[in-house]
Amino acid sequence: MPSRPIDARTHRVLFGASRVAVLEAIRADGPLDVQAIVTKVALHPNTVRSHLDKLIEAGLVVSSVSARATPGRP
Repeated sequence: MPSRPIDARTHRVLFGASRVAVLEAIRADGPLDVQAIVTKVALHPNTVRSHLDKLIEAGLVVSSVSARATPGRP
């Protein structure tokens, strides 16, 4: 499958090793919630959320909300 060229903006998003680790975790294991990513990359949940926001903005990952039966942050 041909991949699209990486533009300068996307290149900047992938500059940091932590953000690349988050992206690699998602690509390796499919859809993950924040806590699963935290476990895989050993970063604080707020840091993971920040990286996810940037990856979403760049179009490298998509966000989805799953139905929850219990209170708390998904």
